[in-house]
Amino acid sequence: MNTGILIGFGLMFVAYIISRKRGYAKVIERLTFRKFFKALLEAIIPLLMPVIILGGILSGVFTPTEAASIAVAYALFVGLVILRTLRLKDLPAILLFEVL
Repeated sequence: MNTGILIGFGLMFVAYIISRKRGYAKVIERLTFRKFFKALLEAIIPLLMPVIILGGILSGVFTPTEAASIAVAYALFVGLVILRTLRLKDLPAILLFEVL
């Protein structure tokens, strides 16, 4: 059997045990297609980062080191401009590894 499948099942088992032990609540409302589609649309832009990284490396557009800098620039753009979850005044603390 594939090792990745065994690791996946092992991780699911550990997550199940921890969630039962800590008493995490079950989801009460069911996921509708409309809610799923809305969440998918909101997640497309952030989820493009692996596509940009792997696509750039595999197509030969940039090296892995350059891909890292492209990923940081893309993450900053998405966080500052598109999602607006970052603020300019947060950047010094983020870059200096300080706790916000």
